[in-house]
Amino acid sequence: MVKHFVLCWEIGADLGHISQMATVAHSLRQRGHRVSVVLKDVCHAQRYFAGMDIAWYQAPQPAGFRSAEAPLNHADLLRESGYDNPARLAGLLQAWRNLFDLLQPDAVISEAAPTAALAARYGGLRCICLDNGFFVPPPSNPMPALRSWQPVGHDELLRREARALQVINSALQQLNLPPLQHFAQLFEVPTYWLTWPALNHFGNHSPERHLGPIYADSPGRTLDWPAGAGRKVFAYLKPNHPHAIPVLEWCLRRGDRLLAYLPFWPVAELRRLQTLGSISISQEPLDLGNVLDECAWVVCHAGVGTVSRAMRAGKPLLLLPSHVEQIRTARALTALQLAVVPQTDQTAPGLRIDTGQLEQARLRAADYAQCLNSPADSLARLMTVLEAEAGRMEWRQA
Repeated sequence: MVKHFVLCWEIGADLGHISQMATVAHSLRQRGHRVSVVLKDVCHAQRYFAGMDIAWYQAPQPAGFRSAEAPLNHADLLRESGYDNPARLAGLLQAWRNLFDLLQPDAVISEAAPTAALAARYGGLRCICLDNGFFVPPPSNPMPALRSWQPVGHDELLRREARALQVINSALQQLNLPPLQHFAQLFEVPTYWLTWPALNHFGNHSPERHLGPIYADSPGRTLDWPAGAGRKVFAYLKPNHPHAIPVLEWCLRRGDRLLAYLPFWPVAELRRLQTLGSISISQEPLDLGNVLDECAWVVCHAGVGTVSRAMRAGKPLLLLPSHVEQIRTARALTALQLAVVPQTDQTAPGLRIDTGQLEQARLRAADYAQCLNSPADSLARLMTVLEAEAGRMEWRQA
């Protein structure tokens, strides 16, 4: 039976979210279903969804609160997404409910979209959550601290959850909706993790609900490798990481040949890098298929999309994580001996990159890739799950 799936994204950045949504949407369309997408960022929508007979919409977005402190838990993460103010959150919830009233979905697919999932719940709609292991941990009381290596007191985590719950319930009251009983109830949605259990940010759990990463060959630019005999290294870095320039310089000093996707970098800095060695630079996304087949290793920020593709290609990773989600991914990969994170030296300036560990990661990555399921297998499993979930009875209102 043909269903109308509405895919929703409201938190996070970069191409990983939209490229994953496009892969899911395209596969659902091929199976005859109707699909709409609601996107936090529509900048790349034309590139990813044009020609698919898929309508896209701008997701409701909050304005206002920005925290100066690092988030300790998921309650803190949500504060910058409208969960700091009842009136703001009530407006976002009602905006999502209005969208769903217009679109009339049979099932809502939430990808880093907790407010959309909450609105679907109170609209009696079937909601399925797809997650990379970070945004939707298994519910607990309290939810786990984001920085497990910097322990936070149990009472402090509960205090921050209570603050968020008060905002949520005040917003629900404004809309004449029943309250949540506890903060973790926000995450009590049928969830499937598009990663492997060993990479889940909150432990190796629920293996039957880990389907593996999905992606398709996304549209991208083809760029030739620089000429020469040095090792081929692919880099995807942003300019605001303090180690991005030193790591690129380190590669070039070694004689490596770099193929680099460097979005948003100043033109003057790109020109300077080109004087230092063999580097081809693009400020547009690259077609990663051939790039990953040919490179010796990958330098990136530990975004789950790039990491997953490198793992399946059997390539080691040199990681420069920028925020807590990427730090958790980097820690999991170093524990698996598939990645190296440069270290700052307390006794001398500059970075210390352990080339021995990088070589060990290269050997291990090639073997590890043989144990990973294919993206086609992950996608086929996901389609089976989505069609089964969409066919279930609708949720009752909470």
